[in-house]
Amino acid sequence: LQFAHLGPAEGDYDYMRKRRAQVHDFEHIVTGLRPSMPGEIALFIAHMTNSSRYFQPGLAKECALVSSFLSTTWVLRTALHYPEAMEAICDSLEKGAQLGRAMSRPFYMEKWEDFFDWQLPDLRAHFGYPEFTDFRGDWDWVEP
Repeated sequence: LQFAHLGPAEGDYDYMRKRRAQVHDFEHIVTGLRPSMPGEIALFIAHMTNSSRYFQPGLAKECALVSSFLSTTWVLRTALHYPEAMEAICDSLEKGAQLGRAMSRPFYMEKWEDFFDWQLPDLRAHFGYPEFTDFRGDWDWVEP
């Protein structure tokens, strides 16, 4: 499988890493978690939660290592420099864990190309992903 500018995967771990990068923007679309700071953190937490439920602990650690690092640094950065965004960040932690528990397996393991012609509500229902109508990650925490 060719991953555009990333080249072909050279093993299982390399495949996982490249596939995650390949479908990242699609994750935002399918889950409804916007490409914002809270949306990114929610996806990190979803990956960590789902990996720990799906894989053995050692493999889960490797699969979620980047998400673990980025989520903790973003939460700390928010606490230190953007306290007005903390409520949105806390909401993203909650929503991410909820999504991770709802996922039957890691997002990057699905063959999303087979679902490109599906409507989003049907796709979310098919995979059992929650609808986040009250997600604080739509930049509404930013002062005008």
